[in-house]
Amino acid sequence: FKSRRGIHPDGAFSYSLSSMPRQDGPPPTCKPAKESQTQQKKWYQRPTKIPSFEYELYYGLQSKVASLHAQRQDIKNSLTDLDKKTKTQRSELLRTLATCGGDAKDPTFARAVEKLEPLRAERTGIVKDLVEVSRMLTRGGDELEELASTYSLSYMPCPPTPSSATSTSQIEGQWFTLTKPTYLDCLGFNDDGNPMYTLGRMSFEMFRPGNLVLSIEAVFNPMEQVMAAIGDSKDDQFAVPKTLQEEVQRILKITPAAEGDPKVVLRTYNIVTAFVIEPHSPSFGPSSPNSIVRSPIRGIMTTYGYALSDPDNPDRLSVWFTGGKVECGESKRSPKFQVWKRIFGTTTATTGGGGEVVTSKKKKRPSPQRRTMREGMMVGAARLLMGAQGYNDGMDEKSGDMSYTFSRPVGGHGKVYVEVLHLDEQTRVMRGHAGTLYVFTRVGGKKK
Repeated sequence: FKSRRGIHPDGAFSYSLSSMPRQDGPPPTCKPAKESQTQQKKWYQRPTKIPSFEYELYYGLQSKVASLHAQRQDIKNSLTDLDKKTKTQRSELLRTLATCGGDAKDPTFARAVEKLEPLRAERTGIVKDLVEVSRMLTRGGDELEELASTYSLSYMPCPPTPSSATSTSQIEGQWFTLTKPTYLDCLGFNDDGNPMYTLGRMSFEMFRPGNLVLSIEAVFNPMEQVMAAIGDSKDDQFAVPKTLQEEVQRILKITPAAEGDPKVVLRTYNIVTAFVIEPHSPSFGPSSPNSIVRSPIRGIMTTYGYALSDPDNPDRLSVWFTGGKVECGESKRSPKFQVWKRIFGTTTATTGGGGEVVTSKKKKRPSPQRRTMREGMMVGAARLLMGAQGYNDGMDEKSGDMSYTFSRPVGGHGKVYVEVLHLDEQTRVMRGHAGTLYVFTRVGGKKK
């Protein structure tokens, strides 16, 4: 600097205010005046007079904060450009999926996913840089504010640091599946274009009759935060794989935090399938249980599951399933509910001349047909390995419901998981551990 004026008792150089560099904006409100030697010895006793070395620190911090402001704005601009690119690529992916008829195995759809996937990793890196720069900006602003408060200088506070929410903080809510189901042994499509499968294939062979032909109308995937109280409840559908029990118990002991808190990592992962029992068709065979079905009968199948964030990969959710339930979607007073009970229950029902169903009280129909050898082997393996229970209890005669549970579910980090490839307020793209791709769209609001 020019015009060095002397040395303070502590050894710091003294300069006139006019010779020091300044940032844009009004200068500090106090100016050091020329003082006698006696007055200079008492400079530290007058807090309204800022020492010259504090001026150097103040203006240095101003320069650093201004540079961080510019850097943060550049990062925000890069993030805006990337979001526009991501939105365009997402729209292209959805168009491709519609062209493929929802087939996630189509090569053109796979190529569209490959273009969208790296954008998420790039955005994660940019957000990380933004959070780090904002943290440094806040720290520099705090130091400036302290100096300004001490010496009554004018100062504009820094904007707040943006939230550092986890990459899966938007995942809670009700999601509708856009991709077609991927169960094994698809039997074709009905007149409405919905895929058809057997009940056994859709339920781990837990429900009988396993060869009952169903068509899938819609699949939903509701995901909600798991409250700590569930760990103390007697819910049969809550079970945890052995390798994850300690981690889950530790999470459930933590008081549920506010929305968006990255510490909340345990969520439900239910699969709700709306299906229709298809009317009989000669292609189903003469022994098909559908032979007594004259019109479509609606039902709901829920597979209960949970998802836990992988500590080594924030975009990966370890998933396990704990049971399932089937419910009739028809009115309990309708003739269709009587047909439902005839298919799954033990009561004999006959069809009257007008098409209505008449229940016979004289004799009981035997329980649904016996399982095949393959079905029996799968059920036995589920019982031994996963602790399957309730699959032989049959139907509740009053409600028409059936259910089963897994007391020892299979799962663990790196074993059964789904990986989030893209996530925003409206769309979610995921890949399972076996490579299967899924696309979801949000139904209703974030918490509905």
